[in-house]
Amino acid sequence: MIGRGEYRPPRPAPLGMKEELAGRLPRRFAHRRRDAASYCTLVFAQTGSYEGAPRRLGIDRRMVKEKVDLHSWSSSRGPGRDGQAASPVSIEYYNSCDILTRAMTPCDLRRARQAARLSQVRAAARLGVSQPYLAMLETGSRRMTPELARRAMRVYHLPATVLPPAESGSPLQNSGADGLARDLAALGYPGFTYLRPRHWKPRNPSEVLLAALTQDDLEARLVEALPWVVLRYWPLDRDWLVRHAKLHDLQNRLGFVLTMARRLVERAGDEPKARAVNDLVTALERSRLAREDTLCRASLAGAERRWLKEHRSADARHWNLLTDWTADAVRYVT
Repeated sequence: MIGRGEYRPPRPAPLGMKEELAGRLPRRFAHRRRDAASYCTLVFAQTGSYEGAPRRLGIDRRMVKEKVDLHSWSSSRGPGRDGQAASPVSIEYYNSCDILTRAMTPCDLRRARQAARLSQVRAAARLGVSQPYLAMLETGSRRMTPELARRAMRVYHLPATVLPPAESGSPLQNSGADGLARDLAALGYPGFTYLRPRHWKPRNPSEVLLAALTQDDLEARLVEALPWVVLRYWPLDRDWLVRHAKLHDLQNRLGFVLTMARRLVERAGDEPKARAVNDLVTALERSRLAREDTLCRASLAGAERRWLKEHRSADARHWNLLTDWTADAVRYVT
């Protein structure tokens, strides 16, 4: 006041996420849909992940994802370095890190380095990180990003199953036929060797499998590759597969593909793998859908549908699918 000749009272600090939502969330109205979304957003802001919020709320993770308002959460974090509101992409960053923790544990990362006979100094140089940071990754003090997981896969010669599968939104529907063909080529499918790109980011085989089964119409050459994905990269992420198959109503399609894969390994005489695949088939049996579906051929004509209904295999009839695919038609096993 003395310096300016006028009195300027201090501006009140902007409300944080907790205060802003608490003011809009009277307890007696918590049952309303709008306030439930606000409350889920509040708990998500406090926990910072899609793992902690469902545990604290005691509800399903999918329900939390439906309720959380990403725009409100990101805008309440304040401006970023460029003066703009923080982007909600950071949420997906932490979400991807959580997924990767389940795909490849710190112990797995350390064992992979030791199997490659690399010291932490040499491994860190190849991964593009410092040696102290790699040590923290191997002890679980830091979480890996998807990009770092891809580097570890290449440096340590690990299978693509160590990559984090997609978890947020509905990314499985974003894959077209060309993209799926390149994904299968990157995974090493013999039928698409000529398509194998030099610079292509591989995806988790479980994600590629469900991305293919999500398609309404899929080329026969792509359908034929699905049992190969199951057997080449077994064991797959069972929990992720079952959860997302139920989320997208793909139980019958996935169950049929797994049944074909089981038939193939039974013919090859690999009984342990056949029993393991059958265990996953049994897990899907409990949620088998009663409605009739096709194996990614929604454009089937009425006459063809009637013919397939009468002449389909016992496995296709069991999974309520209109398809003429059998294990005999699959060329590549592993």
